[in-house]
Amino acid sequence: MNWLLIFIPIAVVLEHAWPQAHTWIFFAACVAIVPIARLILEATEHIVSRPGDAVGGYARKGQIALRDDKASSAPAPAEKRR
Repeated sequence: MNWLLIFIPIAVVLEHAWPQAHTWIFFAACVAIVPIARLILEATEHIVSRPGDAVGGYARKGQIALRDDKASSAPAPAEKRR
């Protein structure tokens, strides 16, 4: 999946060489984000695993807070009528 990193310079070159090609620039940037997100995830997991529970708990707390926000934005189930 790291081969998708080639789309970073492609997006930059497209933006400077052909600025009116918005669709191609957007496509290249979107594809370039995929391996970057994976690298960020791996780096975060690596950081959490090294220092132990004290610091790792703080890093995971942010991930749990994000999950809780997504869960709270979901509509509440309707009450059953009798």
